[in-house]
Amino acid sequence: MDLLRLCFVSPIDRARRIADNLKDLATTEPPKPPPGVEYPLGGSQILIIDGSVREAACEAFYEIDGDMVNLATMVLDAVAQV
Repeated sequence: MDLLRLCFVSPIDRARRIADNLKDLATTEPPKPPPGVEYPLGGSQILIIDGSVREAACEAFYEIDGDMVNLATMVLDAVAQV
C-alpha cells in the first residue's frame, strides 16, 4: 500500500459540516471521523494513521491564503511560467 492511498478529500457535504463545526463549536456537532488505517513500515513495525489526519492531509491543497491563492493555483502558475 502506498502512502498516498491513505489520504483523501472529503465529500463536499462532509467538508461543509466540518467547516460549520469549526465556526461554531458550541452548537454544531462534528461529523464522525473516518477510520484509522494501519500502514506497514517493514518487518513487524506498523504505523497507525488516525482517520482525522488522513482526512486533513489533503486539505492543505485547498486552503486559500490572504491573497486568495491556494497550493494548487501556485503550482499551476509556476508550471505556466515555464
